[in-house]
Amino acid sequence: MPHRIAIATEGPSDKAILETICGRAGFQATASWAGGKGALFKSFDKMLKVLEVTFRPTHFLVVADLHPDLDCSVEAKHWRKEVKRRFPAARMCLCVWEVEAWLLADPRPVADMLDKDGFTHSNPDKVGDPPPSEVLEQLFHERLGYHGGATYHKEADGKTLAERMNLEAAASSSPSLAHFMREIRTRQEHLNP
Repeated sequence: MPHRIAIATEGPSDKAILETICGRAGFQATASWAGGKGALFKSFDKMLKVLEVTFRPTHFLVVADLHPDLDCSVEAKHWRKEVKRRFPAARMCLCVWEVEAWLLADPRPVADMLDKDGFTHSNPDKVGDPPPSEVLEQLFHERLGYHGGATYHKEADGKTLAERMNLEAAASSSPSLAHFMREIRTRQEHLNP
């Protein structure tokens, strides 16, 4: 049976980016979004139960952003404990610090899309200011030449960057993306013997 990945995540841009990454890796995926981290924590099990019936997946993932005010290992342990208790077939993947960090892990598509030769981002999983989404917003502002309103569209531009990124290069720069890639490539029956 081919991989079919069900994902519970925070928001619509996460859904667009995660489904694109899975598709680029050769796996069919459907993500459901909760409307924020708190809502995801409260309802990921219900979201995955709906996807279990409607999508019949081989994999179940909960993908949440790392909260920058907490220690990563503490937050990861808290989430994993709840995922194991409430939906044991699922695996937890944390985006460090948000899914946009994964888009910065391969700087080539960002440089190409924005005509910004030589753009690099040395540590996409770094927690601290500026957040990766603000880095992208600033780059888009610079490219478009104005500073009023949002210029980076998290869903559309995020999906475009995910479609263009080299997944292996990005995973080698981002441990949290590398973990996600390992999870989507592992058969669910091997995860839960």
